[in-house]
Amino acid sequence: MRNLLILFFTFLIGLPICSFAANKGICQVIAAHPSWYNDAKTVQEQYGVPVSVQMAIIHEESHFKAGAKNPRSSAYGYAQAVNQIWSTYKASSGNSNSARNNFADATQFIGWYAQRMHKQINVSPKSAYNLYLAYHDGAGGYLSDMHKKHAPTKHLAENVQNVADQYKIELTSC
Repeated sequence: MRNLLILFFTFLIGLPICSFAANKGICQVIAAHPSWYNDAKTVQEQYGVPVSVQMAIIHEESHFKAGAKNPRSSAYGYAQAVNQIWSTYKASSGNSNSARNNFADATQFIGWYAQRMHKQINVSPKSAYNLYLAYHDGAGGYLSDMHKKHAPTKHLAENVQNVADQYKIELTSC
């Protein structure tokens, strides 16, 4: 019983510390890279994708690492865009010189993709969960409920939603 009480009180004491550390996550990222907030804010105004949603997607995809690579695909950069969709983005957006390892370009890509998914399959750019499912599985995968057959994708989308919710709260205090 004594060990259980010690564990319980250790947990209670640790909660505020963990909560404080989690609250500073996105604020620390922005403090280290102030232009990133401005880039994301521009995309929010242009495409309606909240800063918190963009940042949560980038967190999930690359953990804010410019040169992140997926060993199983051609996904690369902050947004982990694959070659084919990145080429489509560059051609249709007019951003032919954009680079996947450039943060501003990655946020523009996310905004463009969100707008595309909104027009094609009516996914709200404000719904981190649904946008991430469409982002991960594409329009066809989203419409066929591919995530229901692949539980890890659903869990990733839930994580993106949770992170976006946390970032939304944190962004009010940065």
